[in-house]
Amino acid sequence: MSKTVRIAITLGDPAGIGPELVAKALSQGKMPDNVEPIVIGGCGVLSLGGHLAGVGDRFMDDIEVITPSGCEPKGYEVGKVQAACGEAAFRALERGIAMALEGSVDAIVTAPLHKQAMHLAGHQYPGHTEILAEKCGNPPFALMLIAGAFRVVHVTCHVAIDEIPGLLSIERVVEVAGLFNSALTRLDGRAPRIAVCALNPHGGEGGIFGREEIEILEPAVQQCQESGISIDGPFPSDSVYPRHCAGEFDGVIAMYHDQGHIAFKLINFHVNRDTGIWEEVCGVNVTLGLPIIRTSVDHGTAFDIAGKGQASERSLLDAIDVAVKLARNKK
Repeated sequence: MSKTVRIAITLGDPAGIGPELVAKALSQGKMPDNVEPIVIGGCGVLSLGGHLAGVGDRFMDDIEVITPSGCEPKGYEVGKVQAACGEAAFRALERGIAMALEGSVDAIVTAPLHKQAMHLAGHQYPGHTEILAEKCGNPPFALMLIAGAFRVVHVTCHVAIDEIPGLLSIERVVEVAGLFNSALTRLDGRAPRIAVCALNPHGGEGGIFGREEIEILEPAVQQCQESGISIDGPFPSDSVYPRHCAGEFDGVIAMYHDQGHIAFKLINFHVNRDTGIWEEVCGVNVTLGLPIIRTSVDHGTAFDIAGKGQASERSLLDAIDVAVKLARNKK
C-alpha cells in the first residue's frame, strides 16, 4: 500500500470560487486513495463555501482545517474585490509554503487568489508563482500547465509583451527545458519528446521577422540535444500545437504567457454555447523548480459566478491528482 500523502489545500480568495471548489472536492469522496487533505483558511469561509456550493459543511467534521491569523475576514462580500480577502489568501499561502518547506505536508494545492485584492492588502506580487519563488529562496522556476497529455511550459510568464524579447536567452531556454524534461519524466516514467515554440511568426522566416530563433532558440535546442534531452524546434507556434495534440510531442515550450495559455485553454476549457455557462474547466498549474511541490487550478477567482454554485471542481481535483503523483515520484 502506498504511504499516505499529506496535501495542504489553500482556500484562495474567500470572495471567489475557491471555497466552493474545495468544499465540493472534499464532500464527494473523490480524493485519491491514501491522501490526507489539510485545508488552510478560515473555517467560516469554508463552511460558507460549502453552503453556497450546495453541499453543506458536514464534511468538515472529518477534515483538518488550519486557520492562520487574518484568514477569517469579517463581513466580506462574495464576488467583490476586497483587501481583507486578499490578505486572507496571502496568509493561507504563506502557511502552506512554510508547512511544505518544513516537511509537515508533501505538497500544496492552491485555490485561486485575486491579484488586485492581494495588492490592496499591500502584497505587490504578480501572482502565486512569484510568491512561491520568493518564499522558497528564488530558485530558477517556470510555470507548467497540464491536462492529461497536453503539457506546456513558459520561458517567460507574467510580464508585458514588450519585455519578452529582452528576457529570452540561451541560458533561460536551456534552464526551462531541463525543468520540463525532469517534471515530465517523473509524471510519465519515461523521457519526454519536447517541442520548442518560435517567438516570431513563421519561425522568424530566416531572420526576416526577427532573429531570436537564429541567435537564441536554435543554439538552445542544440545545447539541450547535446545534453541528452529529446527536443526539437523552434517551430511556428500556430502549427506545433496540433502536432502535440496528435501525440508527436509530450510537451511544448512556449516563449510567453498567451502563447501557451491560449492554446491550452482552447483545448481544455468549454462553455455551453446556449447558456454561456462554463461546462468544463480542466487543467493544472504546476510551479517547476521549487524545493516543494505546488500545483493549482488553472483558472481565476471567477467573481462573476462566485456564490452561485456553478463552479466546477474538476481542475482542483486534477491539481490534487498531479500533486499526489509528483509527491509519490519525488526523487
